[in-house]
Amino acid sequence: MTISIIIYLICTVAGLVFIKMGSQNTGIVLKSNVLSIDINVILILGFLFYIISFLLWIKILKGNSLSYIVPITTGLSQILILIASVLVFKENITMFKGVGVIIVLVGVIVINLGK
Repeated sequence: MTISIIIYLICTVAGLVFIKMGSQNTGIVLKSNVLSIDINVILILGFLFYIISFLLWIKILKGNSLSYIVPITTGLSQILILIASVLVFKENITMFKGVGVIIVLVGVIVINLGK
């Protein structure tokens, strides 16, 4: 199950990063009741990663307690998304974000101690 969670987290983060990257050159226009969407390969790749993560999420939920797996995967995905946003998009980590990461990590550890 650990491998599924790791792959899920990688696909979730990759999907979000590619969707953000691909959305920079994407347009959605509604003209005369016709929806026009310009998409690119990066955006499609992001959707594919996100679909894979969704399918893995179903498998993970099926085999784990909801009250255990959701806080852990949500916390870890938030931390990984923060790291990816710094590395890929050059976003800044403020002191509050750093404290938040520490709090989330402590929460993940505490939840695992109870298992």
